[in-house]
Amino acid sequence: MNVFARIVVSGCLSAAICFPAAAQQSQPEASSMMERLLNGPERRDIPWTVKLSRPALTYQQRYLVVVSASLNASVLRKLTGHQFIFEVKLADREGKWYRGEDLAEFKVSEKPPQPINSANFYTGVYALPGEYRVAAVIYDRTQGAANVRRLDLHVPEVKGSVLPDLTRGLLPVEFPTRSPGMNQNQDLRMERDPGWSLARGIEHLPIANTRPLRVDVVLDFSEPEGVTPENREQAMLGGKLSQRVYFEYLREMLPVGTIISHLQPSHGCVRVSAIDVSRVHVILDRQDAMRIDWAKLEKELYSVDLDRVDVATMTQQRDRSKFAAEFLTQIATDPAGCGAGVEPVDHAVVLVSERQQYPRHTPVTPIQPEECPNCRFIYLRLTPYQFEPGDPYRDILKFLHPRSFQFYTPEGFRKVLQDLTAELSSPSSP
Repeated sequence: MNVFARIVVSGCLSAAICFPAAAQQSQPEASSMMERLLNGPERRDIPWTVKLSRPALTYQQRYLVVVSASLNASVLRKLTGHQFIFEVKLADREGKWYRGEDLAEFKVSEKPPQPINSANFYTGVYALPGEYRVAAVIYDRTQGAANVRRLDLHVPEVKGSVLPDLTRGLLPVEFPTRSPGMNQNQDLRMERDPGWSLARGIEHLPIANTRPLRVDVVLDFSEPEGVTPENREQAMLGGKLSQRVYFEYLREMLPVGTIISHLQPSHGCVRVSAIDVSRVHVILDRQDAMRIDWAKLEKELYSVDLDRVDVATMTQQRDRSKFAAEFLTQIATDPAGCGAGVEPVDHAVVLVSERQQYPRHTPVTPIQPEECPNCRFIYLRLTPYQFEPGDPYRDILKFLHPRSFQFYTPEGFRKVLQDLTAELSSPSSP
């Protein structure tokens, strides 16, 4: 059971003040009542509105649907001091409930510091293509009044026949364990908001390789273009905005990284490394993809403060290109295999990065072919531009002739995944 449904109050300093948090664990009688309401007919004792967002495909190739409900000021003024439970649950078209729900408890303050204009509740759900019934329930524990609303939800198939089995075996419905602005004391406009949590499960991404294959995935979590040390101080991208841009980048890169880490060679292994070139820092170094703690990695990345860079890092930043080149060379020339066996192992390095922009006059150090003989790189670029000057990785890898793919939408990423698995299915040498 999740207890992360978000409460947003219009006209109040914070939801925590206007709606002091009630105990998160419902009393047995309240839980029993919620179950009866969910399985009973629709009702509307309290004026409200309930809406579903249009399903939006995410980089993790699940659709995200936001369920929202709102109460206006005239209703809330009559309910001061009342305690409420808000719950959302999904069923299939036959009415069979899926496991999991999202639930929040709150109390309308009797003396809010500011007039309340409205209260809006929202939660999200990850869903695979299909037909669903969404149930939203609000229960007034003080007075016994309740609302039950049911809505049909159609989640479409992804356009085109691209990787039709990609989500095979995943849960059809999953509630995120974290929502945007989950902290009730946090303004939704704050720059430090990690947004929706990552979905769980392992996608179906087989590689039809005939020879043993080791895939090294390298994820670059550096500050993206637009928040470099030079222009971070500019008014348009200073302070909180630069942090927000960085968090937006993480919200794209982390889902992309999780899926690519789930590549499945028919014979071989996948390792994951992560670096932050802007801080000349190795985050992960050749870890078994199946052993990555993504929640821990998320926490570490979202704790980065762009305005805090130690002196040692500042002095090393002009060597960021050299750092990237040396790390990639080390990965690409690592002779380790995937366990016992004497058969030659094919090796590919899959580098994933958004557009990067080094500070002006930062030297770029290309990897020379003699330093990395027979190295095979595949470069995935999260960017809307086909060609752009100043791409550091293009310059670092130019003498090694990497295969390059780019994407900037979840649909485009799915097509790149198809191209990537086809590329990796081919041996690197005769």
